[in-house]
Parts: sequence; C-alpha cells; structure tokens
Amino acid sequence: MNTFRVGLTRDLLTSSGELTIGDIGLEALRKVPGVAIDFFPEYLPEVAPEQIAGYDAVISLAPKYTRETLAGADMKLSVL
Repeated sequence: MNTFRVGLTRDLLTSSGELTIGDIGLEALRKVPGVAIDFFPEYLPEVAPEQIAGYDAVISLAPKYTRETLAGADMKLSVL
C-alpha cells in the first residue's frame, strides 16, 4: 500500500508543540492505515517548493502559496 503523506505548516504549533487552534482531528487521521503526518521543520511566510515536495496534501494556516511555491516543485500534490 502506498502511504498518503500529509504535511502541516509549522504555524499550526505553538513554541511548546501544542496545536494553536485546538483539536483538528489529527489523532483520528493518525489512526488511518496508510496515512503519514509530518509538520514542516520550519515556518516560512511563503511556502517553498521543497517544503511541499512529496506530499499528497498540506494543511496550513497562514503561509502564502504562490507561483514560486508550485514552480518546479517535485510534488504529488494536485490541489491546494
């Protein structure tokens, strides 16, 4: 089975690692077989192509997605 990778932008976490907006269903998503969840290692105000590379989906709060975000990105992501 292929893994469905979900990336989350770092602005969804406080400095102590707690979710900034409360329960968004991550625990339920973590229990789904074949789904992997990762937080981006750093927050950037504009998402960089290398941040979304290899993800099937991204959950984000504030960062911008621009042409540069998608230009040349090695990504499986088809809809933002």
